[in-house]
Amino acid sequence: SDSHEMFYLDPKNTSIVPVRESGETWGELANCYRRLGKYSAATRAYEEASIASDGCLSPSTCCAWAQVQLDLGLYDEAAEKCDVILSSGTTSPIHQMVAYIESEALLAMAKQDVQEGKFGLCLSHLQKGIDRLNSLSVQFSSSENFYCVTKLLGDLYTFAESLPSYVFILSSFSEETHDDESTFLSHEVQNQMSFIAKGEEAYMMAQKLAEIEGDSDEDYPYLVASASSDLGTN
Repeated sequence: SDSHEMFYLDPKNTSIVPVRESGETWGELANCYRRLGKYSAATRAYEEASIASDGCLSPSTCCAWAQVQLDLGLYDEAAEKCDVILSSGTTSPIHQMVAYIESEALLAMAKQDVQEGKFGLCLSHLQKGIDRLNSLSVQFSSSENFYCVTKLLGDLYTFAESLPSYVFILSSFSEETHDDESTFLSHEVQNQMSFIAKGEEAYMMAQKLAEIEGDSDEDYPYLVASASSDLGTN
């Protein structure tokens, strides 16, 4: 009857489906595919979600999409999506995960840069990832999350050892005073060493965080061993 027509949808006229609802439905389907490890299907569903919502996906959906792209090795695309979320001007707990995903993507991009001889771009990607992690404004929900962040921070600093020292000539990472040994080193070498040394601080913090968890975390021995191994490498 006419009084109930508002509860029915004409299957021939899908244009009246709310755009936001349609996009969210595609997004939920994409998340299901992602959890099943079907990344190609998830990617197609995320693309449909973006089309259905006119590109206005929720931050959580964009974050999940970026994670899929990261897992597929689409680092540039993942970082770009994270940039969009973080530049939205609003803050939410999801921003912590977004910053972490982008930093992972930036580290992977830096590794590609080194292979292609793009050393200046590599340093820029490392620095951007470091800035993202250092500028997290939300509180960490657990020491385990903070452990992952500080360990990734150490990875970003430490990877600078793969770069030639001349890319640090315009940088200012070194301290104002140096010991007798460092005074014999060039300015750019001192800058590079100071940059890499910050990775040591991050790994030590990760190690302490793992030790704080102690017996409450069954992965405790592995977390400590991982941080200690990275600390030794640094």
